Amino acid sequence: KDSSEDVLKKIAEQNVLKLVEEAKMLGTFGTEFHYISELFFKGVTNIADITTQLKVKFPERIFNDNAVKKMLDYVIDITNKIKSTHGETALIYPEFVVHDPESKIVGIIDLLVLDENGKTHIYDYKFSHKKVSEWSKVKLNKMKYQMAFYNQLLMKKGLLTNSINLLPIDINSIDYENKIINDIDTDQSPLDITSDIYKTYYQ
Repeated sequence: KDSSEDVLKKIAEQNVLKLVEEAKMLGTFGTEFHYISELFFKGVTNIADITTQLKVKFPERIFNDNAVKKMLDYVIDITNKIKSTHGETALIYPEFVVHDPESKIVGIIDLLVLDENGKTHIYDYKFSHKKVSEWSKVKLNKMKYQMAFYNQLLMKKGLLTNSINLLPIDINSIDYENKIINDIDTDQSPLDITSDIYKTYYQ
């Protein structure tokens, strides 16, 4: 019979393994989601074509077809919101690479938007197992620091960012045994952190 210490140790090990698995799935989720976004902005907008290319790129993909459709619908919805906010002729640059030759640091902005007036805006996908209202202050501050860093790199290129926005996606239905994501929550609104960043890092 296991002692109480052995039981607690097993529980701790199970919890750690679950956290490791969650981190792996979040990373894989991000990679696959960015690929879907990239395909969409390259003109691949048919769900059947995207699903086919996704299966080729990721033979052991972690999304079922329902989640893939919701991801595509989300990218379409965000694109429409961006156009509505920044003008129909606004340009969207996915996976926009920014780098600093001096420090050799490189960053990738998920969506860099150039509006009708020539102003730039940052939109960055953020994946979590929780809704924004449940994010810890530490987690949110890390995101703000990352966005401030991207903004700094853009400023070095002569681009002044007019707004910085997070696009939260909640992974709310995971089958850990089969390593499949069955559903995602994309109903959360973009989170504008522009004022927080400028108050924290530029005053």
